[in-house]
Amino acid sequence: MNSAEEPILNTIIYSDLFKFPLRISELHKFLISPSPISKEHLEESLGKLCSQGLVEEKNGFCFLPGRNFIQERLSREEITKGKIRSVKNIVKLISYFPSVKMVGLTGDLSYGNGRRDSDVDLMIVTSIGRMWLTRLLTFFLLRILG
Repeated sequence: MNSAEEPILNTIIYSDLFKFPLRISELHKFLISPSPISKEHLEESLGKLCSQGLVEEKNGFCFLPGRNFIQERLSREEITKGKIRSVKNIVKLISYFPSVKMVGLTGDLSYGNGRRDSDVDLMIVTSIGRMWLTRLLTFFLLRILG
């Protein structure tokens, strides 16, 4: 294996744990590698892995042989969009609290892999000494809004 093939394979194996085939641009962006690899070198190495039967590529997605979860991934992207739309206004209200410095999305939804049973995981960064007050205000807001 050349210097790019092992990181490519490792990244695809990791994404497979989540049934999440990667687009080539995502593979390049999230590549598990100690050093950067050019997109051209990545594509050349990916071609070699495909010709060896270690990786498959279809419709711009890369995945392990026999693990074509493209339709499932596309479906989960749509579910994610709906869940994000449903909480967008609540997140906006939380962001108006004076002690809130940042509201971030984490978990499955943060990378577009939400399922119907996925909950919305938020990370809220607060001013120093205001975490518990912010938590209480957020709790009451969510209770009021149901």
